[in-house]
Amino acid sequence: MGLRELALVFPDYFGFIAALEISPGLILFVFLPTLIFESTFNLDAQQLRHNLGAILMLAVPGLILSTAAIGVVVWWATDLPLAAALLLGAIGGSLVLMWLMLTGLRWMRGGETG
Repeated sequence: MGLRELALVFPDYFGFIAALEISPGLILFVFLPTLIFESTFNLDAQQLRHNLGAILMLAVPGLILSTAAIGVVVWWATDLPLAAALLLGAIGGSLVLMWLMLTGLRWMRGGETG
């Protein structure tokens, strides 16, 4: 989004950026598997086993709360049945779970959490 704005402000230099289109399929099938593989490849399994209890203590309640919150908001805002809204919430909640796990690992190593 920011690159497109740059192309609109400086069309002589960055005009070619405005014509670029990144489809959701490209992100889902190319970039996401590459990022997941890289994260898994560089993961220290021994450190993960050592910190698994603390990671799960943060991640499981976060998954349940975010699934419920997202599901209830979607159910309230749309005409979806509650079960379908909770399934949609589970998709969003799993993303929150992944973020909590990665943030927890970085925090336990003493790194940045942002």
